[in-house]
Amino acid sequence: MKHSKELKAKFIQGVLGFTCGDALGVPVEFSPREYCEKYPVKDMLGHGMHDQPKGTWSDDSSMMFCTIEVFNNYTQKKLATKFADWLTKNTWTPHGRVFDVGVTTCKTINNFIDTGRISGATNEFENGNGSLMRMLPLAYYLFDATTEKKLKIISEVSSITHAQELSIQCCVFYVEMAINLLKGLKPIEAYHKTIEFFKSVYSNEQTFFKQILKGDIQTLPQSEIQSTGYVLHTLEASLWCLLNSKNYTGAVLTAVNLGYDTDTTGAVTGGLAGIYYEDTPSQWISKLSRLKDIQALLNKV
Repeated sequence: MKHSKELKAKFIQGVLGFTCGDALGVPVEFSPREYCEKYPVKDMLGHGMHDQPKGTWSDDSSMMFCTIEVFNNYTQKKLATKFADWLTKNTWTPHGRVFDVGVTTCKTINNFIDTGRISGATNEFENGNGSLMRMLPLAYYLFDATTEKKLKIISEVSSITHAQELSIQCCVFYVEMAINLLKGLKPIEAYHKTIEFFKSVYSNEQTFFKQILKGDIQTLPQSEIQSTGYVLHTLEASLWCLLNSKNYTGAVLTAVNLGYDTDTTGAVTGGLAGIYYEDTPSQWISKLSRLKDIQALLNKV
């Protein structure tokens, strides 16, 4: 994969921003918004919900690292196998064991292990954010790709676990948003450009995306931004946090302090904010679990 040094540097900042956002959210995962408002996260914490050391990232980053590792020689089955190795052999875990994994992700990967077939969930009630959370690398690998190739690969990667149309479309929007940020567009410009792309691909405006496609999601009050594990909520929250921030720290702390699915909201927001601002605090990066392994992986990008 040959891209400019500048583009690679932006992508690396996105990955580190994603991982820091994940690690910031791990200790308070599932905490209600009211708790986070009363005791807001302001720095990297340890223990908490999962009793993990400071700097520990979750399944979000694990699966993203698996995706990066495979993409220079990508096939859908190779990536599914990499996910299976993570789930059952603890590869790309921060401390040698999986401590957090979504129900749908776990079920579909285990089905792949048992049958050798990829059969992502198609039930509309299984539209969690388990595929959205690992999409960031596709913005780099599909940076120059045709629209047809983007849609094909994004669908394949999502469908390993989440094959619902809504999940796939959320992934398409997120990847295109990240691509536009990698191109150097300001967040609001990237947002509007992504809306244009999305409407051109999905000609019938999707009811589910009505709020995003209006082009002014940043104007909503925080009370209207939800931060559950529902894929659309995560996408909306990440856009809202990015568009209402002035730096990386502001974006991710706003995301984490929305409460509930704090690690994924922090990670998905952090990926976008890391690309654009390129100012992820070095003191947070330095605390990340397995930082040397992460850096070695990114050196191969």
